[in-house]
Amino acid sequence: MRFSFIVNPVSRSGLKVFKKFSGILDEGGYKYEIFITERRGHARELVKGVKGDVILVAGGDGTLNEVANGVIENRLEAFIAPIFGGTGCDVARSLGVKRDPDGRISEILKGEAKNVHPVLLKTSEGFRYFVGVSDIGFGAKVAYSFDGLRRFGRLGYAIGVFNTLYELKPIFVEMEVGERKYKGYTILVAFANSPYFGGGMMISPNSSITGDTRVVVVEYVPKWKFVYYFPKVYSGKHVKLKEFVEFEAESLKVFTGGIPVECEGEFAGYTPAHYEVRRDITLKFL
Repeated sequence: MRFSFIVNPVSRSGLKVFKKFSGILDEGGYKYEIFITERRGHARELVKGVKGDVILVAGGDGTLNEVANGVIENRLEAFIAPIFGGTGCDVARSLGVKRDPDGRISEILKGEAKNVHPVLLKTSEGFRYFVGVSDIGFGAKVAYSFDGLRRFGRLGYAIGVFNTLYELKPIFVEMEVGERKYKGYTILVAFANSPYFGGGMMISPNSSITGDTRVVVVEYVPKWKFVYYFPKVYSGKHVKLKEFVEFEAESLKVFTGGIPVECEGEFAGYTPAHYEVRRDITLKFL
């Protein structure tokens, strides 16, 4: 195997995990090339120069999202291997990959790939692909708030949650889930190609990154009730609440305009938004 590292030095643990993984590869006599990101969106561009069979992503979900988009755009056959090098790393968590460097390298060397079909998202900012979770409303506002708090890791995300909660208001949404119509007052609507978002919140326990997508809706509840039930999202027990609505669907059209959209931890524009699983595209994850 030939390896290509894409390292986000701004990510909370990007450089740290790169040093650990590169040390293991050095000991094993494996060759690798290194690409260091310099700005947001740079990883997507760097993928063009990759010559390795396996792209090791030392960064968070945002960096991984850029790499996945670069692989699709350049029609590469390379495997994508996420490692826990950011705050959230929800895609790595959804794939069930090992956290420890030695175990992760062994896992990668086995070459047992998981095929993942990406989701195409179109918003006011254009289009992008993703493999994890994108949401509109509450989660997107948290992501915007968290952008200035990333140095605090998961604590920063929690601060972002409660900053957003202070201004919590019902959002009226009109949309088409698959072939079904839906409209009502919500807090959050998520298109979940995998179970996790927000650094370990199991927003959609019934989603599977290798096949089953869900559209989940958290209908409006008063602030006190939201605070009381919020911890349940880490175990997935929130699905039992009557305010939680779930749909099996591979497409979603949100017609209501002006609602912020988040995609794998990054701000992605405003609604109207269109989501569609692309079964004609396959990404290979190790």
